Amino acid sequence: MKIKRILTSGLVVTLVAVLSGCQTKQTPTSTETSVTNQTKISETETSRETTSENLDLGQEITVSLDDVIALYQETYPDTHLTSIELEPERNQYIYKLEGVDEQEEYELKVDATTKEIKKQKNEALDRDEQNGVKLKNKAIDLTNLASLNDVTETAKKEAVDYTPVEWELKQELGVTYWKVNLKQAHKEKEVKINAQDLSILKVEDDD
Repeated sequence: MKIKRILTSGLVVTLVAVLSGCQTKQTPTSTETSVTNQTKISETETSRETTSENLDLGQEITVSLDDVIALYQETYPDTHLTSIELEPERNQYIYKLEGVDEQEEYELKVDATTKEIKKQKNEALDRDEQNGVKLKNKAIDLTNLASLNDVTETAKKEAVDYTPVEWELKQELGVTYWKVNLKQAHKEKEVKINAQDLSILKVEDDD
């Protein structure tokens, strides 16, 4: 995930969350829905660079991870999360949650301020990922997770004077970790942190 040029270094985010395990379910047909005020509308995906002048992170991010995970559970019961992202999109912060069951994959996008569902999608997994293959390899371990606030503070220690702008929780090779992207002017860093014990897995510069 490439860091977008979006924030000045003066912005600060304080996010405190304790993630809990989740499980979900959905019908097997492929659907994609954009929901606004409980009314389905057609969705036109366009990309637009987010400017820092339009974002006040302290006010924009008001929906906790606990709340957005609960919303995912309500929407897709009996599935398992494979990733959670928090990133800016069209001048606002959006949670993107992805999950799977034995045969399908699911996506939910949620406004981080209003808790409004911006997008729902489910579709069949590729044949080589079905029958629990992706579920086994990519499902996130949500037990004993460090708080997102602690993860953010740990990342900032590895990138002094940088501002965190994007977060992603995922699992690879049995390790569940946070990837935090940070920015300072035209400099960028990516810090990978073990989601349970906060050990640093990797620090990468992208100047």
